Amino acid sequence: MRATTKIPKFVNALLVDDNDLCRNSTERLLKKYKNLSITTCTNGKDALEKYTTPGKRKYEVAFIDYQMPEMDGITLIKKIREHEKTTINLNPSKLICKTHI
Repeated sequence: MRATTKIPKFVNALLVDDNDLCRNSTERLLKKYKNLSITTCTNGKDALEKYTTPGKRKYEVAFIDYQMPEMDGITLIKKIREHEKTTINLNPSKLICKTHI
């Protein structure tokens, strides 16, 4: 029997990149998916604040730049996972760490 993945009708996505060109080009690519609502951030501290603020919408997926000032992508991922562990009924987000060559 073949397993199927149910694709949600609407997905909240967080895009974090300090480089304007990389962030804008990635956002243009992601906007091709009509069911994706994209919030952008320019650094890890801002992204963590948006992700962990009570009452804010939950992000099902996050595209995170690997190397950023203030807080790098790996540290951001660790902090998001810590937050998810301490929050009741919060399913883990899909976190994608990216870099541009």
